[in-house]
Amino acid sequence: MKNKVVDGKILADERIYQPELNIERPKEIFVFVGDRISALDVGEHSEIIDVGCASGSFLHYLRGRFPSAGLAGTDVSDVLVSRAQALIPDGRFFAATLDQEDALPKTRYDVTCSIGVMCYFDDITLPLKNLVSSVKAGGTAIISTMINSDPIDIVARHRRSAPDGQGEWEIGWNIFSQQTYNHTLQSFGDHVSWRWHPVDMPFALEKKEDPMRSWTIETEEKRFQLVNGASQLINMQVLEILVEKSAA
Repeated sequence: MKNKVVDGKILADERIYQPELNIERPKEIFVFVGDRISALDVGEHSEIIDVGCASGSFLHYLRGRFPSAGLAGTDVSDVLVSRAQALIPDGRFFAATLDQEDALPKTRYDVTCSIGVMCYFDDITLPLKNLVSSVKAGGTAIISTMINSDPIDIVARHRRSAPDGQGEWEIGWNIFSQQTYNHTLQSFGDHVSWRWHPVDMPFALEKKEDPMRSWTIETEEKRFQLVNGASQLINMQVLEILVEKSAA
């Protein structure tokens, strides 16, 4: 008997990603990635793109930290692109998906950011290649994603339980191993180098009404371990990829 391949959709993004503009307490990952950008040798007028920008909250945060930077963003959702454009009128926004050839514009950026996007793809090779290709020689891609420290990749589908069992399957919680990322980047050639930065939650998150929005539990290894309603333990890392200046 041949197993059925289950397709999935992105169903929750437009509902979840309303503008979240808590300047007093921005998301921890916003601060972490912002700190990594600050540590780079880039000028005050640097060009920064957020790939998977949703409603533009992260770029809005970056505008406060880097007021002279040129900001751009892309998302698969036209609705979210419109929200981001309204939030940051001087930014450049467009709809695109990373799993297509030449998905991003020919413009290259000093810094390409992508937060929580790689988990939507069943194969990370082309999305990762597109992200690296969007970076200027001497620039950096900064990718925040879920990581498995063991050499195991997980492609996941989930659905909300329904009385008739016909709830739609959703995507968004694939977890690839650090080794797979390393092997993929090695295949791109010697002009890229990279390093990893673990990201741990510094405080507790309560469980929300939507069980697929992560919260924290205490484990032997971590005081604030992220978990979701699919019984996945979520371990985040930031991947920082340098594109050498000698690259064509």
